[in-house]
Amino acid sequence: MSSVNKVTKTNSIKPDPKFKVGEVVIVNTSLGPKKRHIYAKPSWTETNGMSGYIYPVDYGLGCTSEGVALELNMRSQSKEDNSLVL
Repeated sequence: MSSVNKVTKTNSIKPDPKFKVGEVVIVNTSLGPKKRHIYAKPSWTETNGMSGYIYPVDYGLGCTSEGVALELNMRSQSKEDNSLVL
């Protein structure tokens, strides 16, 4: 991952995404931490006074369910997370 920031159309600087396609990450949900698989590149969003990356993720048996996750709710997987189901 490059440490160089990208410039948006509005000339504001946005950071590089923290996670890559293919990674399994932990997402904090209202039901607790859940494993999710990132299957495509994230997109930048600026809504309701918040800005950040939204990642398309899949999960469940055979990764047949899809959703999105905000980068601010995500973290890298650790050894303690191995008990969580994808």
